[in-house]
Amino acid sequence: MNEFGVNVFPYREETNHFCNAAWVVWTSGMAAAAGREGRLDLLMSLVAQQVRNSVMTKTFYEVIDYRTGKAWRWPGQLWHVAGFISYFLFGVLGIEYDERGMSFAPAVPKTLRDLRLDNLRYREAVLDIAVHGFGTKFRMTCDGEQVDGLIPASLTGKHLIEFWS
Repeated sequence: MNEFGVNVFPYREETNHFCNAAWVVWTSGMAAAAGREGRLDLLMSLVAQQVRNSVMTKTFYEVIDYRTGKAWRWPGQLWHVAGFISYFLFGVLGIEYDERGMSFAPAVPKTLRDLRLDNLRYREAVLDIAVHGFGTKFRMTCDGEQVDGLIPASLTGKHLIEFWS
């Protein structure tokens, strides 16, 4: 791993769109795992790599050369934008789903403290999410009432979900 991303096939001598390349979407699971493990340093590094890449190129390229940071193949890839967004949903906010509903396990680096996400659609509900503070220990409320971290699948309408460190 370097400032350009994670080399997902580092043991191959050739350089092509798989070998010695950084792919945003392939590392979204790493961001989720970093959040689950409380590795705020690693999570922030993964986020910062992609912020750097998208700011430097003014778009989301599918392939970044791991050694040079040069974006050289397939610009404007919406699935890589989705991969980057998943860093926040599944890494920083720690969202998971099951048949009961949606749960959260936030892992918020200090740089991302006090973040807000509005109008996240979940089934028949629309959620505004506000994080107050940073870290991995949060108290969660829904419309001001303390909840145990689970948004039931049956929830409908607009709601404010807040996390307090």
